[in-house]
Amino acid sequence: MNFLELAKYVGPKQSIADVMETFNVSYFVAARARDIFRFRQEQPGKKILVVPDCHVEVGQDLSRFKLLAEFANKHRPDIIVQMGDFNSFVSVSFHAKLVEKANITLAAEIKAGKKALDILEDGLDYTPRKVAVGGNHDNYVQRYLDTNPNMRDLIDDMTFGFKPRGWEHTPFPGFTQVEGIVTTHFVQNKMGRAVAASSAVLLARKLVQLTHESVMVGHSHQYGHAEETSITGRTMHGLVTGCFFENDHSYAGQNNVKLWRGVQLLQNAKNGDFRVEPYTIEDMRANLRA
Repeated sequence: MNFLELAKYVGPKQSIADVMETFNVSYFVAARARDIFRFRQEQPGKKILVVPDCHVEVGQDLSRFKLLAEFANKHRPDIIVQMGDFNSFVSVSFHAKLVEKANITLAAEIKAGKKALDILEDGLDYTPRKVAVGGNHDNYVQRYLDTNPNMRDLIDDMTFGFKPRGWEHTPFPGFTQVEGIVTTHFVQNKMGRAVAASSAVLLARKLVQLTHESVMVGHSHQYGHAEETSITGRTMHGLVTGCFFENDHSYAGQNNVKLWRGVQLLQNAKNGDFRVEPYTIEDMRANLRA
């Protein structure tokens, strides 16, 4: 391990001797790693606006994206992160009922998603860094094209509008890192399914314990946050981000009442550490009125 990589794991209270012993490295590597860690700690952290699953659908009220732009303009996040499943893609879902798919085309769904993005983009009065990861609903389109290859030429952008609008986009099931936070729609188990737990808080803790990293995910539509401390004193966070839509979904049934609808502001985010401020959609409206 070189000193640049090692600097990610050095703790705030570790001496050079501690680093040498813990990681079995030379004095030179340990000293450089500690210096880099301290330099990074002295730099101001970033403000990140986290936007969870949006599940845009045809005919849906998209006014929440104007609200999102206004909220971003007020708080001026350095980075906006969208956690996947921006579109529902009911028309190509393997789970949606035929009645739900009636009179809905994939082209209309893609158009609705791009309209939602345009409302957000047109409403922003500054240019933050913008990051998006794909979700399993986005992957429905790829699976549909795999079984209907004659339709492939009809879709020229598998990021569904994100890349042409200047977003960094990572396809599902991949991940990216944002200020040291592993960012993905969900963490997969050995069966390729989403790692799960009985509550969002327990899931947040489980993700940190599995990865030994700060991790944020979408997918569950519930909200939970947990912190763990490594043996070197490094703070690691698990964040399950909820959802950003107001309508109920028929497939969720009684579980609609469990959904957490809103966004999070991560304050002073750097090296995987941050302070989280959750805002429900109603909180966002109240915050803009204040």
